[in-house]
Amino acid sequence: MLPSSPPTLNLTYFNISGRAEPIRLALHIANIPFTDTRLKAGWAETKPKTPYGQVPTLAITFPDTGGGTHTAAQADALLRYVARLADPVHGLYPVEDPLACLKIDELVRACDDVDALISPTMDEPDAEKKRAARRSLIAPDGRLTTFLTKVDRRLQADGYVLGGENPTIAELTWHGMLWWLKSGLLDGVPRDYVDGFERLAKLHERVDGHPKVREWKGRHQE
Repeated sequence: MLPSSPPTLNLTYFNISGRAEPIRLALHIANIPFTDTRLKAGWAETKPKTPYGQVPTLAITFPDTGGGTHTAAQADALLRYVARLADPVHGLYPVEDPLACLKIDELVRACDDVDALISPTMDEPDAEKKRAARRSLIAPDGRLTTFLTKVDRRLQADGYVLGGENPTIAELTWHGMLWWLKSGLLDGVPRDYVDGFERLAKLHERVDGHPKVREWKGRHQE
């Protein structure tokens, strides 16, 4: 039997944007109350208690079922769950339209592919080798540039960014990735690198300018 009252949600992540920020933004845009738990210490003690030794996690409690709390993990899954909880009017994930959901899921997965290209450079201890690896990725024929060019082209296809009043979960996911690429935190990746991809740059600008996103960022500047 489905619960009659909405669940109580506790989202846990580090005190940074990272993988949790699209989830936080989706919850905020949809006006879904949640506890935003930000780990500032004690990760060594918390890690073994998570399903996969990773965050974000989402503790979900249905007060009227007596079934206790279910702790879920994996950022993409959490984001889709939140989008399904949201009133459809918010447009995060149009579950009534399977093709639109497919397009959204495709773009979310494409963002994971970008992360897979960059992540190995995070583990390189030598600073110059790290910069060199990233310069190789962002070269005109580099693997990251080639992939982002394909994504930028894909955004031109009808419906791949729905362009509604609120961003979809795909746009929120890409906004987080593009913020990272533009942040200057990735030594070797210039802040203006994303500007070379017209539609991706516009996507970032559009989401960044959304009133609820501005409101959230105003409260939680890193």
